[in-house]
Amino acid sequence: MSVSSVSKGNRLENALYNYFTSQRERGEDIYDFCRPDRCNIRHKAKYYCKDREGDVEFDIVIEIYRRGGKKPSCYYVFECKNYASGVSEDWVREFSDKLTSAFGHSAKGVIVVASRLQSGAMKVAENRKIGVAKFDEAGIEVIAERKNWMVEHAFVKRQLLEEKQCIKSLKFSAYIDGKFLSGLINLLETLQEEEADRSNFDRRATRIPFVPIKAIRSNVEQLLHSVGYRQGHVNLFEICKEISVSVNTIEYSAIDAELTPVLGEANFIERKILIRAHNHPFRERFTLAHEIGHFRLGHGTYLLSDTVIEHDLLVMSDSPGDFDYARMEVQANLFASELLLPEFAFKLATSAARKMKGIRDRGFGYIFVDDQPVNYVPYNEIICYLSELFLASKEAVEIRLKSLGLVTDQRTFGVGAEANRHASNLIENFFTLGHVTKINQ
Repeated sequence: MSVSSVSKGNRLENALYNYFTSQRERGEDIYDFCRPDRCNIRHKAKYYCKDREGDVEFDIVIEIYRRGGKKPSCYYVFECKNYASGVSEDWVREFSDKLTSAFGHSAKGVIVVASRLQSGAMKVAENRKIGVAKFDEAGIEVIAERKNWMVEHAFVKRQLLEEKQCIKSLKFSAYIDGKFLSGLINLLETLQEEEADRSNFDRRATRIPFVPIKAIRSNVEQLLHSVGYRQGHVNLFEICKEISVSVNTIEYSAIDAELTPVLGEANFIERKILIRAHNHPFRERFTLAHEIGHFRLGHGTYLLSDTVIEHDLLVMSDSPGDFDYARMEVQANLFASELLLPEFAFKLATSAARKMKGIRDRGFGYIFVDDQPVNYVPYNEIICYLSELFLASKEAVEIRLKSLGLVTDQRTFGVGAEANRHASNLIENFFTLGHVTKINQ
């Protein structure tokens, strides 16, 4: 194994160890049978192995003690593999034999990887009765074990098996004994099912409630009223202060286990939002507004932490095939749109821009646009004006105009479309060149 592979493996196990210990420090019970004061989390732990007549080292071991017990009643052993070549059958067999030799039948082994596995590797681990888990430090963390909300089976399955489809990463996901699990506590509870005589799969999952757009809009209006908002762009930092959420912006980037850039993060326990600067100030504002939406809509009931990737900002409607988590993304995006482009202020600004451009309703609609430059150019100028005024992207402004029924769009994107795009670029350069700088509020 190369030095770089060892280094990557060490980074993974260090991050996983910190994740385990932070859960214990938060005082999280693994239900009544595994309280924080009855478990010991060991890193680079050594145990005597009969076959080798000496000590062997394991990456991370959780020792579980019964009430009053002097010695652990069982062990959960995690071995981290953080390299692209995957886990071989020989390695799984060696890990399994080492477990048996060191612990007999009182230990359960789990292989932890940083990316998804090929289905063949998963099958080998299943045949050897070894669990497989994926850990992503940048992933979202679900409160399934405390709030009676469980991530869908198919969503967790996609975390572990290779697929072409991009999927949002959970912080911890696992597969063992035919069950897909959405968190560490779910895994440990499942490993102890027989001893504790209770199963998290016996509990009924709670659906994320549907929130109508009128309720989201009312929520936003109350928030804006509380900070005295009147017109122009919304000061999002003032909004965060109003709801007691701290915000930090950092200049360095991060990626999740799927190599997808992370735009922002939220910690619902500490009430913190982190925005990662990426030279797209309008998108940074939408990311912040999105995370504010999660806080304001009470999504901390279901999540400990959240990360935002670009795909999250594009989800604007529920569909029957969506995972339950996607509903929260839809709600957060609708909230962000209402917050960045408040209806009453947006309509007033649109009316003013319409008058400036001499646009009147000639029976075709409040604002009419088609492929003719005489209609397309002033329409694009209005979009650019509103984008600058509200510090929102042109795409967000256009979506807002259409959602409020202010535009009749008859463009065919056929003949003349290329000329229109050229005109659009010229106008956009005029409005943005030298004017859009780093946005801090």
